[in-house]
Amino acid sequence: MSSDGIDRSRLYLIGNLAIFMIGLGFAVRANIASEIQVSLFDPVNLAESASMVGQVLGATFLGFALTLLTGSALLDHIGMKRMLVFAALGYIGGSLIVLAAALAPPSMVSYWLVLLGFLLTGLGWGLPGS
Repeated sequence: MSSDGIDRSRLYLIGNLAIFMIGLGFAVRANIASEIQVSLFDPVNLAESASMVGQVLGATFLGFALTLLTGSALLDHIGMKRMLVFAALGYIGGSLIVLAAALAPPSMVSYWLVLLGFLLTGLGWGLPGS
């Protein structure tokens, strides 16, 4: 523990765990993309369903980019501990929203829920990296 009361080795371990979870989340999203297309987007708009999948996957990267853009300033202001809590909330909240979309009947609401869930996941993804 350092003189300022921060256990840097624990913080390092938690940060690395967060980055590992980012990679795991990316692998899961890549594997469920076709299932999202078939079960949620094909019934809504068969002609545009592949484009819709690309848009929701792109929302993850948009969230990531936004947090990299602003994350360092936010990190200096609120600290790493709170930043990791926000990252966890982004992952959990985004995953719950995607789960809600999967349980709802296929509609454009499902599309927007998946998009919002993936965007929140992307925001959580970028926070530990900044």
